[in-house]
Amino acid sequence: MYLKYLRLYQFRNFNELEFEPTQDVNIIVGRNGIGKTNLLEAIGYLSSLRSHRASTDRTLMMLGKDEFSVRGIASSELGNVDVRIDYFQERGRRVGYLDGNRVDRLIDMVGRIPSVLFSPEDLNFVRGAPSERRRVIDIFISQLDREYLEALSRYNATLSQRNALLKVIQSGGAEVGQLEVWDDGIIRYGKEIVERRAEWIGGLSKVASRFYRDVTGGEQELNLVYEPSLEVGNDAGIGIGERLNSVREDDIRYGFTTVGPHRDDFKFLLGDIRASQVASQGQTRLMAIAFRLAQSKMMGDYLGEHPILLLDDMGSELDLTHLSEAFRLIPEKGQVFVTTTREDLAPIISGEVTFWRFSDSGIVEMKS
Repeated sequence: MYLKYLRLYQFRNFNELEFEPTQDVNIIVGRNGIGKTNLLEAIGYLSSLRSHRASTDRTLMMLGKDEFSVRGIASSELGNVDVRIDYFQERGRRVGYLDGNRVDRLIDMVGRIPSVLFSPEDLNFVRGAPSERRRVIDIFISQLDREYLEALSRYNATLSQRNALLKVIQSGGAEVGQLEVWDDGIIRYGKEIVERRAEWIGGLSKVASRFYRDVTGGEQELNLVYEPSLEVGNDAGIGIGERLNSVREDDIRYGFTTVGPHRDDFKFLLGDIRASQVASQGQTRLMAIAFRLAQSKMMGDYLGEHPILLLDDMGSELDLTHLSEAFRLIPEKGQVFVTTTREDLAPIISGEVTFWRFSDSGIVEMKS
């Protein structure tokens, strides 16, 4: 799959931008702060309906505006797909269009233009809080697994209702027995989420380990280990129910649900040691790159065609040797976007490469 047309309206620093990239490698060169990252953020937003660095849609609007729009047309073996998302601050909501038709459920648009995004912020999910890693894995699986996406959506809605009821019980306004209907949803959807996360993270670990070994010359072994807050296996549903019962008093006292997939984590290990304890900045960056390339590989294998690969600021903090090894692992087929301040990357990237100059006036192809 490749993106053939992108239009941004009042998104981040773009009042209006139209871009028609090539279907191969697009290297976007420009100074820091010009908006290169915003461009890749918009493409990623078309894929998952989520920003990789903003928690709310209103922060994606151009300063002083009250709405924005992102539209992309992509081509695949099955034909073209046209995705558009409009956000209106006054109504506090988004409206989605798929092939020109308004959709009833936005989640039906997730993964229609699949992509994988590497950014400097990826160091946060290797070293940072579990919530970052959950967000990253949810975006990945949701683009591929519709049943997971449905279960996650229903789980989050159930969790919100259960937490609201816990606060009412805490104040004496409801009976404890009323939790049972929401507990059933936590058990049902939580079981599906935990089992599917275990499967996908296990697969990612094998592929990311191989990529990390290739890019570092086999210095150390990288592994991803899933740490669910609840039991995984045939009796996962029973385990979740028992765990919910055992912490019910704590949940009422705190006013929120203390166990479940929303408390899961997965850790990066170098050998047998948590990477956040021993990895250098450079090693952490290479782990994040290996992880993203593993996602791209698994998505391509699962979908039967390559996702769009978005590589933000790839030229920073890596020497040319490691950078060359990382680029060597990029699939020869498939569309790639690379943002950088450097103009010396062409010799280390295989395939058809087009350079684009990003300036205040827009994006123009750089002629050799």
